[in-house]
Amino acid sequence: MKTFYEFVGFFRKKKESQKTPPPPVYSNADTRRAYGVASRTKDGRGAKSTVPGLSGPSRNRVGSVNRDMNRFANTKGYQSAIGRAEHGGKDDQYNVIFGGGTFDNTKGHPDKVVDGGKYSSAAAGKYQFMPKTWKGTTGSIKTPMTPSNQDKAATSLIKNRKVNLDLPMTPRSVNKLSGEWASLPDKTGKSRYGQPVKSYSQLKSWFNKKKKQELGPDYRDAPGANYAR
Repeated sequence: MKTFYEFVGFFRKKKESQKTPPPPVYSNADTRRAYGVASRTKDGRGAKSTVPGLSGPSRNRVGSVNRDMNRFANTKGYQSAIGRAEHGGKDDQYNVIFGGGTFDNTKGHPDKVVDGGKYSSAAAGKYQFMPKTWKGTTGSIKTPMTPSNQDKAATSLIKNRKVNLDLPMTPRSVNKLSGEWASLPDKTGKSRYGQPVKSYSQLKSWFNKKKKQELGPDYRDAPGANYAR
């Protein structure tokens, strides 16, 4: 038989337990609001989740990848892979011309042909733009070849080749881009312009490395999405 104090304590515990609300149950819509459609910030990653308890790992503010973030990271992946292919594995060569010399990339295209022995070219910048290509893409050969302008122009060329930036790099997408960049292999594994090329596996490795770097160490797909690399 319970004592008086045990009897009173039983009801106290029961009353206290009723004050504690049950943990929230999130629907798929809640989860997608938190992860799948978070707006992209300037650095390409998502803002904090607006749904309590679904903010994800602190190192990656959303913790999963939404469509805009995936597209942003794919674009950066292509830019890095193309730039490295054009410069023997080196990235961010925005002020380098064909042959290894440098130029002032706060100004327009240098429009200078360099004799490299077997090959001669007037290509300049990270993506080795030819003068005609730079003019056609930006509107003027005098458009400053800043890193930002070069990235925008390269992205425009990638889109013009009908590459879907919502999807990761594939042999088919590289084949499309091989018509724009001589260092990229076509479907036969060779350059369309008779120049040395990088292998698809090397390009894919550079692409994945940059994409992972842009998304952060806690990369994972948003619920219901499939952004496989």
